[in-house]
Amino acid sequence: MVVIAWFRKTLPVPWPRIAPAKFLTGALALWLTAKVVFVERIVPRRNTHRAQVNGQWLASLVPASQCVYLVRVKDEGLMFYFGRNAVRLKSFADLPSSAAPAYCILEYYEWQVLKWEENWQMDVLEILGSETVLVRVRR
Repeated sequence: MVVIAWFRKTLPVPWPRIAPAKFLTGALALWLTAKVVFVERIVPRRNTHRAQVNGQWLASLVPASQCVYLVRVKDEGLMFYFGRNAVRLKSFADLPSSAAPAYCILEYYEWQVLKWEENWQMDVLEILGSETVLVRVRR
């Protein structure tokens, strides 16, 4: 409301001599510059290192002959640095059945729902951050 009164020049207290339009344009330019610097410089450095370390760590947890199955997880950086086969399924029910265990990366809430179903025997190998879980599934 102060900004509206400033634009209308109805403020009872005089504000600085800068025009409201110039002030808002300058503030927007400053914010946009800070946003571009953050997105182009800070985020890539932080995410590349995390994805690389986590992908290599994931590769050490899963046997080399196995692929990883994903349903809802969307972390292409992690899968890139994992460096092995990763298969995206439409649903967890599409998981191929075999005598060998399957390795899956699930979102945390997806794992919470599936762990109570009786036809899946899931062993949690690792909780990856706060959002994803690596499980070994046997039928």
